[in-house]
Amino acid sequence: MASLVQNKSLAENLLNEIYDDSVHDLLEDNLDKMKAFHEVGNKERTHRILSLVKKQIAGDNLSSKVIDKYLEQESIERTEINFTPKELKEMAEVNYKNNRFKPAFMNLSQAFVLAPNNIAIAISLLKILVKLTIHEAIDEEQEAIINKIKALKNESEFGTKNTALYNQYLFSLKRHPEQKEYSDSISPNNEPSK
Repeated sequence: MASLVQNKSLAENLLNEIYDDSVHDLLEDNLDKMKAFHEVGNKERTHRILSLVKKQIAGDNLSSKVIDKYLEQESIERTEINFTPKELKEMAEVNYKNNRFKPAFMNLSQAFVLAPNNIAIAISLLKILVKLTIHEAIDEEQEAIINKIKALKNESEFGTKNTALYNQYLFSLKRHPEQKEYSDSISPNNEPSK
């Protein structure tokens, strides 16, 4: 499986061997199938499976409504974001190396939407924000992402190295004179931030 993650063309070939887009009884399997097609860039089949899953869970009970809301959000994300998190990270790296920090931030913020528990993406977003705050204050969208990263820090095990980077970047965010202070979110060792 690890080689499939790294070898997109092999994954595409395997998925192309799946001729039918029917859905199965297990909703989780259907969502995994939809995400697999999205990861290889097959939008048409992604949307087809998504619409079949929506029909599968249609109903008036609470679980149907919750799942429908989730699918609606997935649909928006899969439609608006045309790349995989890995591709977005690679694009962000190129933009960062060329001192194009806003496009790098946009690439990573899209990757973070698709992979909201990815600690590496979260840390990279903070790193880019440090560069951006040299010249301008953080806007509402960036503030929302910082809050999501802080929530992720509270919910996840960042490890020693990532905690150190998290603390360093939050401390460094106060560069622009109009910028809010974030050093109060620094966490000692690996304790959750407040």
